[in-house]
Amino acid sequence: MKRLALITMILAICSSAFAVSAEPLTLEEAIEDAKKSSESLEIAYLENDKAARSNSKASLFIPDISLSGSLTTTGSIAGNTISTPLEGDLSISMAFSTSIFASLDEMETAIKQADMNLQDSIVDLEKSVTETYYTLAGMKEALAETEKSYELAKTSYEKDLERYNNGLTDYLSLRSSELNMLEAESALNDAKATYSNAVKSFSVLLGQSVDDYDYTDMPDPVPFEIASTTDIVNATTTTSSYLKGLDIETEIAESALRKTKSTYMYPTLSLSLSTGFEGRTDFGSSDIFQDTTSLSFGVSIPISAYIPSSSANNNVKNAEADVEIAKLQKQSGLETYRTTIDSYRSSLEQAFKNVELDKSKLSLAEETLSLAWESFDAGLISSTELSEYEESRLNASIELTSSKLEAAIAEYELSTYIGRDIRELSAMTKKQGE
Repeated sequence: MKRLALITMILAICSSAFAVSAEPLTLEEAIEDAKKSSESLEIAYLENDKAARSNSKASLFIPDISLSGSLTTTGSIAGNTISTPLEGDLSISMAFSTSIFASLDEMETAIKQADMNLQDSIVDLEKSVTETYYTLAGMKEALAETEKSYELAKTSYEKDLERYNNGLTDYLSLRSSELNMLEAESALNDAKATYSNAVKSFSVLLGQSVDDYDYTDMPDPVPFEIASTTDIVNATTTTSSYLKGLDIETEIAESALRKTKSTYMYPTLSLSLSTGFEGRTDFGSSDIFQDTTSLSFGVSIPISAYIPSSSANNNVKNAEADVEIAKLQKQSGLETYRTTIDSYRSSLEQAFKNVELDKSKLSLAEETLSLAWESFDAGLISSTELSEYEESRLNASIELTSSKLEAAIAEYELSTYIGRDIRELSAMTKKQGE
């Protein structure tokens, strides 16, 4: 009895060491906290701002303004011919060329690319947080099952100890029961340590210092009829970031081609206007002030691009080839998009099947464990045999948690990839087909 009291005391101490208050946390809160503390996302925003400034259309229409002035002293003190003239110049100039339209086109495409890069960074962070959140929620649920398994092993040992004291079982059975309990305790402590380390890493990602979370958005996916691959592709041509990326790559190539042709093939019209004010004074009668205005107009007609194998001609041909390559890559990308969606669909369908199968397995394992406890209480089986049934129940429970987690992540990954909630899209598609 003293040994039992000592073991009970040790377990109580171990349990209290892990009895920390859990901080309630929704998935939306986790994502927002991660965005606020993410240095990589902050860098992405700064890079986006830089791209916006570098490609500002207004910069093409802002004139150059300069102001200069000087004060000099010349002459002879002995000859009383000292002169101290003050000279100044203010000029405003601006030049326009037909090539400005190609520059505007290029800037617009560059901004789209920068916005896409920023959006990709946001999605990557959200995906990392979401998958980690779901994983931790699953780990905590599995930890609860491991704790339950330990409590059952502890109860089994206590009953064996009572039987041994009453002469109803032998010492070997008692020691085997104690070993099962200690193994369950070891497994529990390992699970707690793994979970604790994972929580610490997650809290750092969120910019917090929390020992545990209460995951209020624990996924419990309900199977549904997934829309066909063709329906998904047709409904997400404007929402998928992958397809948007292909479109932008094509736009970049086409913009580069237009600029290349503008440079090497099309006539360039230019207009330059400069106006200013010049002044000179020596604070006497020889002051000079005058306005200066100039206007120039020019036409440039390139011809080298029309000469085969010339450098200009090769540049145009290469730009045209880049456009064709981008279009082919876009077409190939559409096939890749379809294939990837098909793969995601298959994974999600299989995950739903696994959830239903693991639910049946857990139900059966719990039923057989209940029967095993009746046999154990009646003295028909040993605690070692009972522990085998409990191990089966624990494994079935953890497998169900794992399959639910896999289904939730598979559904999220497919939704993220297509840029729409796959559950809502499938329901809408099904309704339209009725």
